Amino acid sequence: MKVTPRYLLEGAVYSLEQCGILLRDAVTLYEAKAFSSAVVLAVFAWEELGRSRKLRDFRKDVIENGTDITLKDIRDACEKHPEKLKAGQLSMVQRASGGPQRENHRAEMRNHPQSEEFKKAHEELQKIDKCQRARTPNDRHKIRQEALYVDPNDTGQGWNRPCDIILPSYAKEFITDAVNDYSLEYDRFQRGNVSDANLEFFNALQEWSGRPVLPPPKWP
Repeated sequence: MKVTPRYLLEGAVYSLEQCGILLRDAVTLYEAKAFSSAVVLAVFAWEELGRSRKLRDFRKDVIENGTDITLKDIRDACEKHPEKLKAGQLSMVQRASGGPQRENHRAEMRNHPQSEEFKKAHEELQKIDKCQRARTPNDRHKIRQEALYVDPNDTGQGWNRPCDIILPSYAKEFITDAVNDYSLEYDRFQRGNVSDANLEFFNALQEWSGRPVLPPPKWP
């Protein structure tokens, strides 16, 4: 069964709305000190953000290229967790915990952008960013499982407990990163900060009188 551009518009916006709802609830859980459950919701929110972007891409393909999109296409595209997480990955944060990464950040700050020292450090950080982007969707899928399920540890002598694995500081950083990505889409379509590439979608959104009001971003 083929779907219409309007159907894809609605799905993209409803998914973005759900992302905002899940993140709002994740912050509530974080404030209640339910850190592992908060992280689980944040990962699901990232998936809904990815679903929203996939549906928006489908809609663009229908309008610009006349491509036939079916319900099966939608279900297939949104079936795998890491694929949705990849689509929802809008930004990347490099936290310099030590070693070469910290030294490269320092070199960027201390040297002129045209210097060889700056260029070398920047190139190394770009490599780190590329690797981080490639592995992050699977890492987030894995952390959702670790934050949700009790599993045997690698030694077989004990158990991995979500309440022990997810620390408050980690949960705060994790949820903050998710809200930051959501806020980028919120600003585009709720406040109208759109580029030419998103203008058609934004105009169609304004013509939808029954469109949902997106939950405003809230950070932990």
